[in-house]
Amino acid sequence: MATKLIESTTRYYNSAEFARHVNEQQGTTYTDVGKAITGLGVSIVSLLITKNIKYSIAYGLGATSALFGLDAVADAFGRAAQTEEFDNILKQMGPNDYVMMFIDSYQWSSGSGNHYTNYQEVKYVLL
Repeated sequence: MATKLIESTTRYYNSAEFARHVNEQQGTTYTDVGKAITGLGVSIVSLLITKNIKYSIAYGLGATSALFGLDAVADAFGRAAQTEEFDNILKQMGPNDYVMMFIDSYQWSSGSGNHYTNYQEVKYVLL
């Protein structure tokens, strides 16, 4: 099993462009950074409540059903983490600030090298 970096990309966003990026990633319709901050704060709370409820339900189910429930919880964790990251950046971002986004694309091989999985890691830095 080996992982190799295939591509690295860097993008820059001003405050308006970053608000649009958040809209695309979160499926929201914020028109400015101020509205995004307020809306994302609500999203974080609702996702945290949702994932706790899903875990409680999954814990009480049988083994097979629990796996499906825990998969949904893992998905909620991922969305909540991204939402929290966006929320933190937007709270600190001023109208003249920029966000730099680093995208690293990796390929992971498993077994005897006959199966490949591609994935990305994305990092945001407020400038």
